[in-house]
Amino acid sequence: MEKKLLLTLGAESGSFHKLRFVSDFFTDKSDVSLTLFYAVPRVFVGEGEMRASWDFSRGAKMAAEAREMLLQRGFPENSIAVKVAGNRKGAVVEICEEAEEGLYDAVVVGSRGMGWLEELVESSVSHGLLNRSISFPVWICNRPEPAGRDVLLCVDDSDHSRRMADHVGFMLADQPRRRVVVLHVEEKPGGSAEKALAGATAALSENGVFMDRVDVRVVKTSKVRKAIAAETEAGDFAAVAVGMSRRQLKAAARILASPTGLKLLSQVKTPGLWVSQ
Repeated sequence: MEKKLLLTLGAESGSFHKLRFVSDFFTDKSDVSLTLFYAVPRVFVGEGEMRASWDFSRGAKMAAEAREMLLQRGFPENSIAVKVAGNRKGAVVEICEEAEEGLYDAVVVGSRGMGWLEELVESSVSHGLLNRSISFPVWICNRPEPAGRDVLLCVDDSDHSRRMADHVGFMLADQPRRRVVVLHVEEKPGGSAEKALAGATAALSENGVFMDRVDVRVVKTSKVRKAIAAETEAGDFAAVAVGMSRRQLKAAARILASPTGLKLLSQVKTPGLWVSQ
């Protein structure tokens, strides 16, 4: 089944990290459709009565460079579309509207030369997207790191988590060389590990990712984020995938902005973070 990804382009230093990530992630590119999207910043020109203006040439140039890079990395010509639009409502709103109207399976953004966890804390496009009520997953691509093979799927017993498990299964269904590690951190005895793991593995198998490609792990600790960081550091992961509510995302951002959280940021080197609400 076709996978539709919206790749945002912008002025951030990590604008091309996402192109490398997507190119490396999909070994089979035959069923992947990419749209390169640039919302051209608005400027005001003239004297006295100012008027809005957009310089579309810069966006077209960046999109052309991105398209050429994707072609060189193996994507067919007919799989890449380009949309350059005037930014009238703000980059986050423009991206959201395009993603909703185009029914994309995920929106792919790049970090600004920082790690993807910092992106959850800083004011940025990714931060802005995750602070809205959105129906699509967001992929945050870090600066280039050695490419991993697997996806670490962090699960609990929630609808957000099951939606992410479904997304991971859909994306990996025809990528047979990639495996999924399903991780549940049990914060207290008698938790919902069995139900959480059953829901995640069922969602994966429904998409064609069966147990021969899945490892299941349960870690018992109250320090959830440290457990995820430790698992990430020890594995060979291309991405970490999580399902979180907006309330959970805001709480995570507050924790990550603390001195303890900043120490955690330096431990996580995975090239991609996938987040689903």
